[in-house]
Amino acid sequence: MRNLVERVRGIRAYVKNAKKAADEIVDQYGERAMTRVGELEDQALSKKGILEFFYWKLVREYVRDIEKARQKNS
Repeated sequence: MRNLVERVRGIRAYVKNAKKAADEIVDQYGERAMTRVGELEDQALSKKGILEFFYWKLVREYVRDIEKARQKNS
């Protein structure tokens, strides 16, 4: 049971970091944010970093959500 709790904490931290990364990428790259995330996904795949690749996939979803929210507010 303790191992499960540790895994859940790890997943929560992973998601929190992805949200933070998405915010930073959108702030830094603006309209090019999705392009930059795509580049980072490609780098992860070329290094065969599967976990890193899925991290950037998660970041991509958060970037998409941020962009949609900004469009609604405009």
